[in-house]
Amino acid sequence: MEAAIIIEGFKQSESMYGIRYHKLIADGDSSVYKQILDAQPYKNLTVEKVECRNHLLRNFCKKLKEIAIKKETGKLQQKIIAK
Repeated sequence: MEAAIIIEGFKQSESMYGIRYHKLIADGDSSVYKQILDAQPYKNLTVEKVECRNHLLRNFCKKLKEIAIKKETGKLQQKIIAK
């Protein structure tokens, strides 16, 4: 539903407001961008996707925490096995 609404907004932006959206800010796993490309809302213009920095930073921090937890868990397991 969300994707359909966004695509419709892109398609009607020129006729309703006289503007074209050149860029879309989205997270890394957004399927909306592919659907916008498939819909080709504007002639002679390809919408560019810009990665949302908040999502990039959040995902980066999440992965760092996972690595740290796995590393600490590995140390605990090694101590238990050594005893």
